[in-house]
Formats: sequence, structure tokens, C-alpha cells
Amino acid sequence: MILRVLTLCVVSLFLPFMARAELVAASSDPKIAQLTPMRNGLSAVTFVWAIPDFAMNRVLALNAGLSTAISAGTAELSPFEAETYREVNGISLGISTQDSDILLTMTAPHAVFAEALAHLNALLVNPAFSRDWYKRQSLLLTPVKATKNRRPDHVINVLSDYVRFPVETDGFDTRGVEFAFGMPRQIIIRTTERDPSPLIQSAVNGLTLRNADVEPTNKPDRPVDLPEGIIFAPDPDGEETLILAVHHSIFENAEQQINANLLLDYMGAYQGSEMFRIIRQEMRAAYDPASDFHQIARNQALLALSATVSTPDWPAVLETIRTIYESARAGDVGAQGLANNQRRLRSGFEYRFATNPSWTAMQFLFEYPDGTTGDVKIPLFSALVQAKLETIAANGKESLPPFSDYLILLIGGTLPPDTKMQEQNGYCELPLSEPLRYCLEKLQD
Repeated sequence: MILRVLTLCVVSLFLPFMARAELVAASSDPKIAQLTPMRNGLSAVTFVWAIPDFAMNRVLALNAGLSTAISAGTAELSPFEAETYREVNGISLGISTQDSDILLTMTAPHAVFAEALAHLNALLVNPAFSRDWYKRQSLLLTPVKATKNRRPDHVINVLSDYVRFPVETDGFDTRGVEFAFGMPRQIIIRTTERDPSPLIQSAVNGLTLRNADVEPTNKPDRPVDLPEGIIFAPDPDGEETLILAVHHSIFENAEQQINANLLLDYMGAYQGSEMFRIIRQEMRAAYDPASDFHQIARNQALLALSATVSTPDWPAVLETIRTIYESARAGDVGAQGLANNQRRLRSGFEYRFATNPSWTAMQFLFEYPDGTTGDVKIPLFSALVQAKLETIAANGKESLPPFSDYLILLIGGTLPPDTKMQEQNGYCELPLSEPLRYCLEKLQD
């Protein structure tokens, strides 16, 4: 991975961009990292702004505001014309958040990358802010009622938001807020140009600088743990139950994280995994048993195991998941299966690094939240390459928590845990009208 330190002659404004707008911007020139070009014919740039307020309602408003800003058109193009221009030229824009920042990533074919950067600049300096579009985006970003559709990825996303942004609301009404996005604090660029300074210059000209840094509010002092216990979300009309066991794990280093990732993948990430072989093929109890390793910050991840089953079967399937997990954690793993998972995970990392600039930017920010002037090294990559399979199996109990530490969610159907399970663990039955946070907060008390 290559990084070059670049300097800019930034032409920017120090006055408020819009009288009523909330300005999201850095107070100094951005730090710039140039990473290795992608291998799919595209160039990419990622603008990074610090999240000013970590209350969940504010983070959702910030996402809606950035979506509105890049959808408003430019001084020369209407919103429809700007969208058409991007479609014709193969330019895409995407928004993502990590534990401290909001990211805007643009990709474009090499041949039109310079024009695309000028277009991005025109979008950001355009003072227009559509309240109607902001309202629409706010509705689209309203958290999914994860207990309604029983999709594991939706539930995991809700839990990820809870861990990263534990304050649900600061009480501020965000419906009338407007945003202006000025100078980012970091820029991560991937292009075939040896000197991208002129390209970056065209992208940041005229972007507003703050007069001073703003201290973030509602930011947790330490990572928030998921509670232990059981959450039961009944559905009187449902005949299936989603079993989801989740743990928020904090690792000592990249090696421990990779070990946990490989062991969890061995349990349920692919066809041929233990969960697929036993729960689907032998028990014929679920069509989608799976494990998921969801990284949320540096050396932090949500570990999840799930299966959707006929409601009467969930106690037996949950016990099977527990047995599979504890067996793998104790080192009872097949060497060939673990080797296959290492190869798959390595190929997945290489593919994402080569084609997914947003994922790569997040990995860079996890390691270098304040930028760097030296070579870029991502310990996660080297830990995966150097992982020794025999030590992974032997050190399972050091890499993975016991299954009793997991939060168990049972979503759908009408069969609650028996009295013994409820008494052994914390227990919360989720009212139909309440979001998942209701029980998460109740179990934390």
C-alpha cells in the first residue's frame, strides 16, 4: 500500500457558507493520503468529515444532509441534469459512517476522473439545500424496524448503530436543519496519476473552513458493550423465528481479531461450514444458517450466528449453535476447512482492497484516524497472511468469548424461552410498538 504526502494551495472561505446552515468542515487544510490505484479501471476519492454530534438522531440527520447536498445539482446543472451527467459518465457517489467520521466516496473511470472531481466540487459549493429532498432522505434513513422483517443483516446494523451511537436522541428536532459541507479533514485518493495535487486542488477550491475546531458532543467515553441475556420479539402472525446470537468483541491486537474471524467463518460463513452441514443438511431445520463477522472499529467487531427456523424448532437449533460454537472455540476444527477459510478471507480482503474504495478508506482510518506522513501499514492484512492455523485452533478460547456472554435475540413466532432460561439470563420481551433499543437499554439497567 502506497501513501504520498501532498500539499495544497487551498482557496477557501472562512465565512459561514449559509446563514442558517450547520457547517460541517475542518478548521485547517486536509491531510491527504494517496493509496495504490484500484484494479478495476476506476479512480476514487474519499472526503472525510468528523461527526460533530454522536446522538443517533443527529447522525441520521447528518447522513440525510450530505445526501441532500450531493443531490441538489450545481450552479450550472439542475439536480436531474447532474444525475444524468453522472450516469452517462459512470460516476458514482456513496456515503458511509465509521466510529468517528462520515465519508463521501466518489468513483469514476480514469478518463473522466478530473471532470468528476470538478463536478464533486460544484456539488459541495452549491448553496442550494432542498428541504423536500432532505425530508425524503430522512424518511429513507429512518431505522428499519428490524423485528418486522427478521433479516439478520438489518438486526446487526441496528446493533452496530447502538454500539457506536448509544445516545438515541439529544432531544433536538432535526426536521428543519440545513447543512453545508465544507473542507474535509482528510482526503484519500486512488488514481493512476503520479501527482494528484492538481486534481485534489480542483475538488477543494472554494470549500469553507471553520474558524475553529468544534468538540464533538454525545460521544461515548469508551466502547459500549451489548448486554447479556435474551430478547424475545414475538409475532402473533409469524410461524418462523430468527435466532441471532451476537457479541461485541474488543480484541487486543490484529492477530487476535483475525483468529476470531477465521474461527467464526469456520462455524458458518460458507457452504461446507459446520452450521451449514449440521443445521441445514443434517437437521434440515434452516435454509440460511450463517455466521457474520462485522468489523465496526479498530480491533472491534460484532460476532454473530443466526438461523431462521420453524418456531417450535428454535430451542433445539439454538442448542446446536451453542455446541458448534463451543466446540470450535475449544479447538475442535478441521485443518482443511480452516485453511479454506483463510484462503477465502484473504481473497476477499484483496478483492475489496482492489475494488472497494470506501472499505479501504475505512481500514485506513481505523489505523490512521489523524492521517500519517509515513508508509501505510494495515496490521489486519499482515496478520491474515501470517496467521498459523495450528495456533488459531489452539488459542480459540483467547480469541472468542464463551457463548454465555452472547446476547440472544429470538424474533418472530409465539414461543418464548422457558422459565429456566429467563431466570438464568437477563430477559426482555419486546413490545410490538417498540424499537430494539427498548430492550437493549432495559437489559443494561
